[in-house]
Amino acid sequence: MKNETMLYEELVRSMYDSGSHEMVSNGKPEHAIVLFKLFFEQAKSRVAIFCRDLNASVFGDDRILNAAKEAVTRGVSVQVITQSDNPEPTNFREWLETTAKTNNQIFIRHCDSGNRFEKLEANFAIMDERAFRLESDRTKIAAFAWLNNPKDAAQFGRIFDSIRVALA
Repeated sequence: MKNETMLYEELVRSMYDSGSHEMVSNGKPEHAIVLFKLFFEQAKSRVAIFCRDLNASVFGDDRILNAAKEAVTRGVSVQVITQSDNPEPTNFREWLETTAKTNNQIFIRHCDSGNRFEKLEANFAIMDERAFRLESDRTKIAAFAWLNNPKDAAQFGRIFDSIRVALA
């Protein structure tokens, strides 16, 4: 018997594969894990994440770490900006920070206290300017995702790049 998470993952994958433009509810940590894992598995060029603190209930899951590592071996760029200058300790965070020192495919930055991006209410992630996930309230792991929406994903990509340049 399939559990709810397995059914959710099947639904999300089928929507991605079919080119569906429908919105996907992404309202639980386990759902976020499924979505980030899919982003890393399907990415061809980059996954960019702008988030509060790399919440351990999501990014502490080694399925995300393993998928990210595999993505990097395929040449995918992994870019992360956290609003917190001290994100939650996870294997994913440690891997990002360690690998970024020697691999220019990995980028991680933290907003300093008082930085203008530190208190943005929304968090988001993009995959290849094809798909994106949006949390309108950064204090909750509750989001919506669009898996085949290049226009809006590209817009979030430009926002991410603007924040990245401003933090340089």
